[in-house]
Amino acid sequence: MRLKQQQLCGWGRYPVQACLCYRPEKLNELGPLKPESIPRGQGKSYGDAALNAGGNVILTERINRFAAFDPQQGTVTVEAGVTLAALLDFLVPKGWFLPVVPGTAGVSVGGCIAADVHGKNQHQYGNFAQSVVSLELIVASGETLEISREQHAPLFHATTGGMGLTGLIKSAKLRLLPINSSYMLTQNFAAENLDALLDIFSRRKEQDPYSVAWLDCLGHGTQLGRGIYTAGRHAEPDEIGRDGRQPLAWHHRSRPLPLTGPLSLCLHTATARQFNQRYYKKHAARTTPEVQPAQKYFFPLDRFNNWNRLYGKKGFIQYQCVVAEAQAAEAIRSMLETLQNAKVPVYLGVLKRFGSHKSGLLSFPMPGYTLALDIPLRTKAVFATLERLDEIVVQHQGRVYLAKDARLDSATFAKMYPDFGQWRSIKQEYDPQGLFNSSLYKRLTGESGR
Repeated sequence: MRLKQQQLCGWGRYPVQACLCYRPEKLNELGPLKPESIPRGQGKSYGDAALNAGGNVILTERINRFAAFDPQQGTVTVEAGVTLAALLDFLVPKGWFLPVVPGTAGVSVGGCIAADVHGKNQHQYGNFAQSVVSLELIVASGETLEISREQHAPLFHATTGGMGLTGLIKSAKLRLLPINSSYMLTQNFAAENLDALLDIFSRRKEQDPYSVAWLDCLGHGTQLGRGIYTAGRHAEPDEIGRDGRQPLAWHHRSRPLPLTGPLSLCLHTATARQFNQRYYKKHAARTTPEVQPAQKYFFPLDRFNNWNRLYGKKGFIQYQCVVAEAQAAEAIRSMLETLQNAKVPVYLGVLKRFGSHKSGLLSFPMPGYTLALDIPLRTKAVFATLERLDEIVVQHQGRVYLAKDARLDSATFAKMYPDFGQWRSIKQEYDPQGLFNSSLYKRLTGESGR
């Protein structure tokens, strides 16, 4: 096992501190575990979930071997460090897909379980944990437990969505989704304002397996919250057209970003508003169903490496929340108006619908609508506006996504996650000394790892 020390970045108001990083080369090098440790997959969390200021970080990228594939049962078993990109490279040509995928394939299976990620089909398929048959977990005692909904069920529900704080995931057995092509059949529906957009989501919730909406966060008045709803489903071979197109072809590759300058040099509110106007008109006119590669539909940003550098050295914050369905229109409208009144630009907004599926005690999804906003971090004044958004979310019975959070305080966290007390009891049962810890945990609770 190699040991290296490196400076990992801090966020927001919190100081930067070093973490000791351990990188096991094989599965049998995972133990014995160091005190005050947190597992890290691909480090794609937008905040401090995989940081541990003054403590240890266990890098799992090389714990990435395939253990078993059962096409008869439709399952695959892999080590926690396997990425979704590698998994789909293997599965798609064989006619299988993952039931739930997030917006990037560059994440690890272990990270997807720890954050209990969701995709464009949460309203029908649920979270990533719905596809987990079982997993192997190294707990604080050093023992490896096989956990599932039937075995050690409380620990399973504390681990899915538990942000790596209940133990170290060694491997997982996943249930797969059969597909007949690697293409998606998509269709756009334009909505002139937020009410119209939510109405489309509501009317089509049963018929569209996948759905997502681009939201114009700069629209005013009667155009506030206008957007483009895009429905999707897996295409059949006779629908993909084009002679020579292979039904199960899969080429998920990234390329260097063609631009080198920060987005802030060329993108301002006026130009962004013009872009949104053109984008809306273009996609509103494209109403007939279209066929596109699945990787383009699911992972649009994976086309470029380091796309986040477009925001410059100061970077950006992605604020993602979910609010109750009955209060969604009021809450989202209030958030957009708050951002506009504070003159905080939002250049990308994404809206999705959530269903009743919930896996872990700290899992993010709940019935309602989730709004994700990319906010350039130009001045510290942004944080005051984000705290106002927190208040709106709490008022409308919602919560913020921990996998993308970098600045939530402990009091607000407690209001958003009422099952935290039950989760903490399970953590204390299996980790009484607080061996598993992270900067996220310390920030949200004011505790050590206990």
